[in-house]
Amino acid sequence: MSRIPYHFPGITVIVPDQKTEVELIVREKAIPKEIPLNTSDFEVIRIVANVVAYEKREMSEPIMAFDPPIEIRVGYNMMDVMQSGCELENLKLAYWDGRDWVIISDSDHEYMILPPSTCQIAEVKINKWAGDPPIGWGR
Repeated sequence: MSRIPYHFPGITVIVPDQKTEVELIVREKAIPKEIPLNTSDFEVIRIVANVVAYEKREMSEPIMAFDPPIEIRVGYNMMDVMQSGCELENLKLAYWDGRDWVIISDSDHEYMILPPSTCQIAEVKINKWAGDPPIGWGR
């Protein structure tokens, strides 16, 4: 199985060959201005990127389900940690689904935030999400 990495500032998306044999391509889009930075259970510290996966041949509708899952690696910095109360456990990774911030957790995905002594990234495997979700750090 081959895996293709797509690198953007602050985020890498790794796409393995899909079982459907659809060839995916990942692009970065502008971050929409109308996204709220505060919801009832999430406060955005920093939006990292707005990425979207398309079928390479058509590039019309975003692909929202992945089999096998795609992997994303999202960088955080010490300002993100400081704004989350100086506690790494308080730092949350989330994506905007068009209505709400969906917090990525290890109960829903394979998710791990690596400590600053190792490297400052979170790794997650995602098998489905909103069409072109902005991804951000928050608390």
